[in-house]
Amino acid sequence: MMRNAIRRPPPLSTRAGGSTAGRLTCGSRRYFPPVPACAKSKRIRMPRDARRHLVFIILIVLLRISSADAKSSPLILKHADFNENTVVDRKLISELRGNVVFHYEDAVIKSDFAKWYRRDGIAQFKNNVRVTKPEQILVCDYMDFDREKRIANVRGNIDFYDRAENSRITGQRGVYDLETKDLQVDRDPRLYRYDTTETDTMIVISRTMSYNDSTEVATALDSVEIYKGEMTAYCRKADYHLESDIAELRIDPKIFYNVHTLTGDSVDLWFFEERLRGVTVVGHARGVHRDDGDDDTIITTVEGDSLYMSVRTDGSLDTIWVYGNTHSSYYLTSDPASANEATGKVMILSFGDEGQAEHLRIYGNATSTYYVDD
Repeated sequence: MMRNAIRRPPPLSTRAGGSTAGRLTCGSRRYFPPVPACAKSKRIRMPRDARRHLVFIILIVLLRISSADAKSSPLILKHADFNENTVVDRKLISELRGNVVFHYEDAVIKSDFAKWYRRDGIAQFKNNVRVTKPEQILVCDYMDFDREKRIANVRGNIDFYDRAENSRITGQRGVYDLETKDLQVDRDPRLYRYDTTETDTMIVISRTMSYNDSTEVATALDSVEIYKGEMTAYCRKADYHLESDIAELRIDPKIFYNVHTLTGDSVDLWFFEERLRGVTVVGHARGVHRDDGDDDTIITTVEGDSLYMSVRTDGSLDTIWVYGNTHSSYYLTSDPASANEATGKVMILSFGDEGQAEHLRIYGNATSTYYVDD
């Protein structure tokens, strides 16, 4: 026998009934094939900057998931006299009739009829739709509510009332975004601001209108008309700040107050205790006062870079201040060629208790031209 003879291993075989993947038997002993060097596990250390970047990405993903969950508050059905459920394309659809009541966050939604696409998170309300929140009430004929987008499309006799601001917006079609708290009305919009002390309600009419519940600002666009007691105003854009009670009129503003007319590049209306107390005009400011007499009418005009008109508590005009490149004219409608004129840096036009122009004072490089009757 040769001492250096190589012994052959027994024939390879597989265990009956078992899987051959990853294990072979050699006689009575298991035989595992050698693992290639390139396949051996090796600990890889990630650079510090890469680890920080990975952690940042994970945080962003978690925040997005949490924000998405926060937006998806549940729409809860509380009551319906009749509920019929059908499945279409593996989606459950509920038709609800009679005293339909839903709860969503702090709002209670009621209607006579509703169609609820549960999987899509969409509910369509019809007839006597009423949405009640702690300080607000929305009434309309139809409302389509998308829970995922948090948007409500409303139409038909829209009536949005804010108890805190004692104001109302009406129209025929609009969209309310629950995320931005912005109501957009683009068909027959009107804004009403009620006067709790008198009967002079402010009315704003325009082609389109929006109201932001967070900032409490109503914006009217295109063919804007504003009515308040003896005041009528026109412009193409107006922002009304309900909390501070200031109306900002932009783009061709024109104000008519009793017998007075004001125009300029921009006009701000100042209200106090829901009454007009002042008007600011900036840029190409012009004021016209008309004093109708028994025999003739006196026209007084003042112009300048800016002006401010103050109003007494009883609604009568008190004083007009004019600043910068001022010019004034005073004439009878029967003889406009004989106008008395004055210029200066500052003008102050005062009015009497009955609204007649009484005094005109001029400061700074004052000049004047007067016609004296013989």
